[in-house]
Amino acid sequence: MKCCCYLILFSICFFVFHFTLYAQSQTDSLFTQWAEFNEEENNLAEILEELTENPININTSDRDELLRIPLIKIQAVDTILYKRSSIGKFTSKRQIRSIVGAELYNLIKEFITIESISKYSFIYTHKSYYGIEPIKEIENGTYKGDAFYNYNKIQFHWANDFRIGMVTQKDIGEANYLDYTNGFIELRSNYFKVIAGSYYLHFGEGLVFSNIYGQQKSSVASLPFRSGREGGFATLSSTENTGLFGICLNFNQIYGSNIYMFYSNIKRDAQFSTDLNYITGIDYDGYHRSDREIEKKDMIDESIIGIACTHSFFHILNFGMNYAAAKYDPAYEFDPTTVGDNAFRQQRFKLSGSQINQFSVFYNLNFNAIQLMGEAAGSKQGRPALTQSLFFNSGIIKYGVKYWYINKNYQSPFGRVFDNSDPFPQAEEGFYFGLTLNPFNRFTINSYKIIKKDLWRTYFDKMPKIKDESFIEVNYQPENLSVFARLRIKNNEYFIDQENENTIIRTVQQQNIYRLQLDYKPAKQLLLRTRWESTDIQSCNENGSYLFEDIHLFTGPIFSIITRVLFYRTDSYNSRLYEYESDLPGSYANYPVYGEGKIYYLLLKCKIYNKISILFKYRYNNINKKDLTIPIIRKDDNLLRRTLRLQIKLQL
Repeated sequence: MKCCCYLILFSICFFVFHFTLYAQSQTDSLFTQWAEFNEEENNLAEILEELTENPININTSDRDELLRIPLIKIQAVDTILYKRSSIGKFTSKRQIRSIVGAELYNLIKEFITIESISKYSFIYTHKSYYGIEPIKEIENGTYKGDAFYNYNKIQFHWANDFRIGMVTQKDIGEANYLDYTNGFIELRSNYFKVIAGSYYLHFGEGLVFSNIYGQQKSSVASLPFRSGREGGFATLSSTENTGLFGICLNFNQIYGSNIYMFYSNIKRDAQFSTDLNYITGIDYDGYHRSDREIEKKDMIDESIIGIACTHSFFHILNFGMNYAAAKYDPAYEFDPTTVGDNAFRQQRFKLSGSQINQFSVFYNLNFNAIQLMGEAAGSKQGRPALTQSLFFNSGIIKYGVKYWYINKNYQSPFGRVFDNSDPFPQAEEGFYFGLTLNPFNRFTINSYKIIKKDLWRTYFDKMPKIKDESFIEVNYQPENLSVFARLRIKNNEYFIDQENENTIIRTVQQQNIYRLQLDYKPAKQLLLRTRWESTDIQSCNENGSYLFEDIHLFTGPIFSIITRVLFYRTDSYNSRLYEYESDLPGSYANYPVYGEGKIYYLLLKCKIYNKISILFKYRYNNINKKDLTIPIIRKDDNLLRRTLRLQIKLQL
């Protein structure tokens, strides 16, 4: 009750204060559009940070380099190159707005430039995190390391011809400060590109190889139809056990075709059977803190060799195919004898064996406002995976439909299907319907509908389950403010009376999530943001809500401050809400809040001599009650959760 009074009083004070201010609209970054729909996506944050640090020069970059721009399509890149050859060079990056569309341009403009980039560039970045409250596993010796997170990244660029980079990382609780190391060397010319070291691939719709942008849902409903890039891209991501490491060759425009050849060899962490005698799969978390976690490190040798080819016909049709063979040593042994009957029934379609052979064909066909995209893939036993999209763009109306089908026996270590960021996507069928309306200037409606179902039943679910999600957001941006309202409805099916298959009753758990947000910018240097979000789960009658106020103060290129005050209360963890926060560049902060409490954070940025930037973040989560449905409040339920984060960047 006390927390609710605080929320009401805070809301009244905020709105009285803000409606006295003159303001203008604010547009969120591309990363924000994705981040609030994902619980964890560190790799995405790091890739977008690299592009922010080294924007693509649309006056000097070749076709392959322009394809590094997020969500830009091959046909748009070809149009940019044609227009550049016609006019000599772009005098404003805004000139490509008519090519890519106003909506996409506003999301990617921070990743492009027309300014001359220094021939030589050196960037060193250091990050440290520290949790002030003691970690029990470190105190009692279960974790072998200290309470510090340590991250270092070095990049050197020589024009567009040569790039080199290296990254090291240690997670909290790990003892080795070089626990994870990675890097690359990239050589480029007008006719070929060579990457030696860390890279990722993307072809077609991503069934075999997909970039981290993937086919993700977001508050911009048309984004899932804009993932049409191709090729190999060097990366310094610190997300472990996900990328490739080896050699990637790209030969440009050989009789109108692009040819890619690649080889990767890397050590992966292992998942073990309960008796530790068998390796049953790859462990993707990347933690090496305890004896058990250290034991799993680098236990699997993964080697991949492959080739891909794409060809463009009259800038209308882009067609391609790829093939890859992956080998694992030792082989996976995932069967009832190694993992037990229950675990096997839950995940019966995981890889068992030592080799996967994959292939796919894909296309992208453009007819002015209509675009068709699709891919068909097979692996191992030849079982198929399919995806097909239709997208219509008339400017005022953007509408798309996507269908995907992943067979139970389809295996893909690096593929991603829609709304699934996990490796080895499988056994799912679904539809995505996306609609964006711009009926008049400064007014936008975004809406999507997702319907998907599992293609197998498990030990706990006697019949395949169906899930669906609906979303609508209305955004109005007059000259003096920005306001949007959002409704998101998630339905998850489950079954009653599992023991009797003849009397199974299907029921649906529905969760509604509401959001109202207002942005004000009374001056160029000041942004004020207020958000209220609430949820209710109908089947169990649970509720939750939070309210926060953000203040962003920019005093020019030297100093800036971002701060937040947030009050939250939910009935339990089930009714949790996620509050995405501003954080250090390249870091991901989308925290679940549940129980009752208050959160404060302060992010300071200071730039010295235009060469050194220092960022500092202090976060304070005062948890009054962790889970309000538990009748007895445990002794540690009133802990303060305080965290310090520091980043130092040197750029020459």
